[in-house]
Amino acid sequence: MATTKPRVRKVGLAPLRLVGTWVEVLSLTSAEGDATSGTETRVSSPDVLRNPGEPQDYFVRLRVWASDPETCVDLTIAGRFELASGEDDPEAQRMVEYNAPAILYGVARGIVAAVSAIAGRERLELPSIDLARLIDG
Repeated sequence: MATTKPRVRKVGLAPLRLVGTWVEVLSLTSAEGDATSGTETRVSSPDVLRNPGEPQDYFVRLRVWASDPETCVDLTIAGRFELASGEDDPEAQRMVEYNAPAILYGVARGIVAAVSAIAGRERLELPSIDLARLIDG
């Protein structure tokens, strides 16, 4: 079977840039009988705050709770995002509102998987979720 190299193209950068993330709360405990089979995941509506001193800066916070038969994880993650200068239009605001929480959730997925594995338990894998439905709902 012949293999072909994937075509790589130059892409434009999004006007939203992740400046940094940090964990505000991280708790990992044994589920001790209160978890059902499978993984249950809950996600808060994101908090999106504009920095009044720097109108292109935003702080976004997201809480993720997940439990499987062995483990329960409660994580609050936050991030600082920056819009390219002059991006004060509705499309840019929508990017902050939807893309920033999606980026944070991706970071949260990695943290939850790593922390549960380091704790000597089966890796707790957070599922992909429809953040737009959460935000709009």
